[in-house]
Amino acid sequence: MTDPIVVSWSEISSRRSCPHKHWLEYRHRWTKAKPLNSALGKGTLFHACLEAYYLARKAGKPLDLCYEAGLDVLDAVEIESDFDQMAVDKVAWMYEGYHETYMGDTTWEIVGVEHKFRVKLPQITVNQPEIWLKGSIDLIVRDENNRLVVLDHKTCSTMPKDGSSFEMSDQFGLYLWALKQLGVRASMAVHNAVKSKMNKGDIPGFLADWEARKEAGEKVGARPSMQPLSGRYARRQ
Repeated sequence: MTDPIVVSWSEISSRRSCPHKHWLEYRHRWTKAKPLNSALGKGTLFHACLEAYYLARKAGKPLDLCYEAGLDVLDAVEIESDFDQMAVDKVAWMYEGYHETYMGDTTWEIVGVEHKFRVKLPQITVNQPEIWLKGSIDLIVRDENNRLVVLDHKTCSTMPKDGSSFEMSDQFGLYLWALKQLGVRASMAVHNAVKSKMNKGDIPGFLADWEARKEAGEKVGARPSMQPLSGRYARRQ
């Protein structure tokens, strides 16, 4: 009997984008390092901060302790071999802004955090081997209207201008379908976008340095600006 095939959304996406890339990644297990200062490294660290925060929320801890749980993740990175202060500062900026934007909202009941699932996909032919889909959903909540909502955290250097970049994404539909097979009926999926690119004014200490240099009579150019929170975070269904 043929062994079942287990695939993830990442593998499906890789195969769609480039069969050769898929062959290297999933057949020959070639991997690429993801240093902390890379986009993938910072995105992974930010996800870890949110995971710690929402797990603390799920456990019923006070909001200030939930926030501290995410900061503890950043503190723990300082002992890692690839520690990079600029990368950690950027993730801290993302996490702190997220806290200001969303974390005062306690109307959500946290149902699942990094919720792992595995479901069998329909067989097209009788002789087709079993194919199972595995995955991990960033966040599942019950909102103020008693609806189950699936959220996927996405860090991006440029914020999407509208929902056209993800509203037709198979990932969201596939995750909702998978939950339905497991007896969980979620009402919607939400793209939880977080901007990862700083302006010069957002960099810790940069504005204070600019002010000091201006006070000393140096030619420093225009005053560096900070990005408003409204331009750094967006949730779209």
